[in-house]
Amino acid sequence: MNSGTNNLANLARAGQLAAERTSPGEIGRLLKGADDQLRDSSTESLSAAGRFMLAYNATHALALAALRAEGYRPSTSQGHRKVIFQGVHQIMGTDVGGKWADEELRESKMVFIGKNLPIAINIYI
Repeated sequence: MNSGTNNLANLARAGQLAAERTSPGEIGRLLKGADDQLRDSSTESLSAAGRFMLAYNATHALALAALRAEGYRPSTSQGHRKVIFQGVHQIMGTDVGGKWADEELRESKMVFIGKNLPIAINIYI
């Protein structure tokens, strides 16, 4: 068992993932959806926020396809939780955040912290 598969098994034991059989058709549909959304995200006539959401959804579909290909799916047994992606320069990391409150708006946010950032970042994201 490689370390990636071992990590998935650990997440399943912790209740974050559930083991579930998949099919090539399911993986194919996820990959096609990701490809369509990624292609659509390059449509310059869309707003920056719309393009970002399409690219984000494509990334989510690709991640889900990889997870399903390994025979797992996200588990909701512990409630829906926030996922935090962080990056500094070329170092990236993820962490599981708190649970979404029932009345809380479930949205994705991207925060840029830095000096002399282009104004477009502040307006569109």
